[in-house]
Amino acid sequence: MDSNDNIYDIVIVGGGPAGIEGALQAKKTGLSYMLIEKTYPGSLIIDTMAEKKFYHVYGRNTATLKGALTFPDRITGKELVTLWQKQAETLNVKIDTVLRIQKEGDTFVVKTPTTHVLPVYTSPACVEYKARRVLLTSGTFENPRKLHVPGEEGHPNIFYALDYYNDYSNKTIIVVGGGNSALETAIYHGEQNKIVLIVRKDHFTDSVTEKNKAEVGAMVGEEKVEICWQSKVEAITGNSATINKSGMTHQLPFDYMFVHAGYEKPLEFLKSAGIEIEESIGGGKPKFDENFETNVQGLYIAGSLTGADSVIESANQAYTIVNNLKD
Repeated sequence: MDSNDNIYDIVIVGGGPAGIEGALQAKKTGLSYMLIEKTYPGSLIIDTMAEKKFYHVYGRNTATLKGALTFPDRITGKELVTLWQKQAETLNVKIDTVLRIQKEGDTFVVKTPTTHVLPVYTSPACVEYKARRVLLTSGTFENPRKLHVPGEEGHPNIFYALDYYNDYSNKTIIVVGGGNSALETAIYHGEQNKIVLIVRKDHFTDSVTEKNKAEVGAMVGEEKVEICWQSKVEAITGNSATINKSGMTHQLPFDYMFVHAGYEKPLEFLKSAGIEIEESIGGGKPKFDENFETNVQGLYIAGSLTGADSVIESANQAYTIVNNLKD
């Protein structure tokens, strides 16, 4: 196994908004750092939200950006990632998959299988990077939460990401979820199709924007969207879903289904790094304090791993973490 003898002040894992902001702040404050990203900075946004528009004010998130991350208001994910990649070109970025994080004494060992360097790719080899601190910003968007009901796995017409590429027409589309992604899917596809929105609670999530609420409300009035409150999908048989609404079940035929039920945190990976997990609805969440430090001293988390649900909140967490570091 190859070894990198440098001990960085901080290794940042994940190249989303929190990771890039963390690296920008580390560079600005003179910390030795490395940003490790599995594919390329912003890749998860390209994979899941390329055509989605990003706003500064988003639901309950009204904070302003503290740091240096480029983020014009009302810009698509694709345009945003292009800007972030330009910023990343000025940073110490390595394209690698982090396999494991271990603390040995006062030093973290970050293990990866390759030594690909942005923008030049070198031959594969196993390598370890050492750091005094680690900031995990790897996010959760790779792991959309499934319904875990009979008939779901492998269904060709069930999707888990925002879809701005297919223009369906005269179809019945079930959308599962009560957050912004679910509402935006209903809005986008609701003009040409019949949308049935399945919401587990009797209200949308707190983070839903007033804009999305208003647009869906208008579409309900126009009978383009139907909302089934306090409902869930219990099973899928072919292109028919068993819907349980307040204890009563009925069959709902559909052409397509979009599941926006949140994301699964990589709990096993976090546990392997020694992070304590707090049990909660949805499978658990990592424990951290007001400084975003986990129970493992020197190991921090930011972004969606903490529950942050906006670009600005994620970036601001990383800004705070890096600027609060003391040697």
